[in-house]
Amino acid sequence: MSSFRALLAVVIVLGALGALATAAGATSGPSPKFCSSYVETTSQLDQLHPTGGKYDLGALKSFGKSLSNLTKSTSGKLKSDVKTMAGFVNALASQGSSLAAEKYLATNTSAVNKYEKATADYVSAGAACASTTTTTTATGSTNFNSCSVVTQDQAASALGQSVTPGVLGNATVEGGRACVFYGPSAPTPTVPDVAQPDSVRVVVVKGSDAMTWYNDYKSKVNAQSIAGYGDQAFYDGAASLSVLKGDSYLRIAVSPAGAPPSLADEKQLATAILPKL
Repeated sequence: MSSFRALLAVVIVLGALGALATAAGATSGPSPKFCSSYVETTSQLDQLHPTGGKYDLGALKSFGKSLSNLTKSTSGKLKSDVKTMAGFVNALASQGSSLAAEKYLATNTSAVNKYEKATADYVSAGAACASTTTTTTATGSTNFNSCSVVTQDQAASALGQSVTPGVLGNATVEGGRACVFYGPSAPTPTVPDVAQPDSVRVVVVKGSDAMTWYNDYKSKVNAQSIAGYGDQAFYDGAASLSVLKGDSYLRIAVSPAGAPPSLADEKQLATAILPKL
């Protein structure tokens, strides 16, 4: 269904525009706990786009789990909206095949409409998160410069094309700050606080809280253990590789334009970064 696909394609851009507006002048917003979960959940949306006409049911399942977890940090109307989104995505993921998912969309117009309305409210609430995450970064103890461990050439090699210099964002989803490199097809405006396609995101958390943040994210996704990286590592089933090494938590997301995330390229970049941690 074209409306559903279009919604998936624009939600991240809407979130980025909202974040810009908030950073420009908003003084209040939702709780830091919601904002952390919101940015993390939203980062999965661009992985749901049908590739070659096919839905990634694994990514849908992971997204549904993240939405279900998000209900724990919401209340009132927003909680109801997130529950609506989670129920719809979980139903779509349970169809068993991409073709069955397409048929489900075509025969459940009412459910699609409810999902779209709930998502619009969700994005509106999440747009206020930029100021909240900025405050968290300013007062946190893990304000490590993630751009100090990755070069522009390394990011370009992972994405398979030229990238901009790294931009340090204020997002604190992992308890740290994101260093983001953008490819030539990245949507505008580019906002490092919000996950976007055609980009490479690297986040490093150093210190005693590294394991706490690592385990926190692991509990929110369908984690798949990955051997041979750091002390322990996992793939989140949708978008990124997380590695724990000593008192450092490294998270990498390589998101090519118009293609699924590349775990192989995330592993390549992790191999280059880990000796620096």
